Parts: sequence; C-alpha cells; structure tokens
Amino acid sequence: MKKKGIAANLYTYNSLILHLGKAGKAAEAGQMYEELLMKGWKPNVFTYNALIRGYSVSGSTENAYAAYGRMIVGGCLPNSSTYMQLPNQL
Repeated sequence: MKKKGIAANLYTYNSLILHLGKAGKAAEAGQMYEELLMKGWKPNVFTYNALIRGYSVSGSTENAYAAYGRMIVGGCLPNSSTYMQLPNQL
C-alpha cells in the first residue's frame, strides 16, 4: 500500500492486526498497533479485540492482558468479545 501511495486508515490497521494475529504473528500485529498510534489514529474496541486475540492465540498471556490494560486506560470500553478473547487464568 505504501508503495502505491495509499494511506492506511484505522480500518486498514484493524484488518492487518486481526489477520496477523490469526496467522500467529502477534509481534507483527503489535507493531501495527504501535504504528497506528504513531500515525495519530485512536484505537477502538475492534483494534483491541484483534490485538488481544492475536496475543492470546500465540500464548502471550502477559501481552494480551497488557493490551487489555491499555484499552481501559485509553478509555475504550470492552465488550463481550473482549472478555472472550482474554486467556483464562484459572
């Protein structure tokens, strides 16, 4: 996209984060999250859910809960999907 001069928006980043996470590339999904912040986009519940899911699927429990913490601190309200994505710590 960058090579073609197409600017990414929040929906583009959300899609990238979701699909990188599904592919087991949680670190790359985290990099996309950081990039969207640097570009001035405000993450929404979909952004955080995709990020949390990616970390959870890859077994990175600490990062999943850290993303949840950033969500809360950033003023983004979780939804039922958020809680389903969080790893169970029983």
